[in-house]
Amino acid sequence: MVGVLSACSHLAALNQGQSIHDYIVRNRLRMNVYVGTALIDMYAKCGDIDEAKQVFDTMGVKKKKNCTWNVLISGYAMNGKGEAALQDFDRMVVEEFKPDDVTFMGVLCACKTVEECRRRFSSMINQFGLQPKIVHYGCMIDLFGRGGLLDEAMEMIHSMKLKPDAIIWRTLVRVCRFHGREELSEFALRKLLELEPTNGENYVSIEIENAVYEFKASDPLKMGHEVIHKMLEDLKNQLKLAGYVPETEMALYDINKEEKEHNLIYLHMGCYIHLNLHYG
Repeated sequence: MVGVLSACSHLAALNQGQSIHDYIVRNRLRMNVYVGTALIDMYAKCGDIDEAKQVFDTMGVKKKKNCTWNVLISGYAMNGKGEAALQDFDRMVVEEFKPDDVTFMGVLCACKTVEECRRRFSSMINQFGLQPKIVHYGCMIDLFGRGGLLDEAMEMIHSMKLKPDAIIWRTLVRVCRFHGREELSEFALRKLLELEPTNGENYVSIEIENAVYEFKASDPLKMGHEVIHKMLEDLKNQLKLAGYVPETEMALYDINKEEKEHNLIYLHMGCYIHLNLHYG
């Protein structure tokens, strides 16, 4: 039952999950901590947080563990019910369950204000003696960024005991662009490309003089992009002379070989042009 419910969670298959729940009740299968937690997780990920709460409330105290509380708190957070998530966190503490780093991931995601997030982050360290992980810092930086507190976000990055990963820098790039902090965005982007130079997700768009240009495979020739496409064509010819051969077996199967080569070579050169436009 746990395995099937987990599959329903991943697929957001609410109807199938409800059928499994009915089967459990109908056949009087034992509602232990694993089955109960899987049910809560399924309902939460399928968007029916009220049913998740009902399952939680019907479980006896002895059948609940930290993971059960974590699933409920995270479920409230992902369904936009941050206040309920924080209330249940406080109730979890009152009932003498000890929060862990997973608990605080849900708690930080549930916070709606920077002040609340700061307070909960501080209690994680000072009250519960937990060492924040990179995901907790990521939540804080995201909230700072959405609130326009970009300098404070940078201060947190510099004060971290952990080395910032790609998620941290990608988050900072996104919020800096939203708030028009071009210089800080460029700095974060350089750090991101140092960590993930081959990740195509980092090269889908470029910004030149306050205009954003986006390139992807199978892009048609757009007005104003003629110079860029001419550059791409010249580079394509130079690469072929240098011996470049696209691995077309990894491309889409519903197009011909020539189109596959075109898409692959333009994707690779788009990355090259992006780097040169930004960093010379």
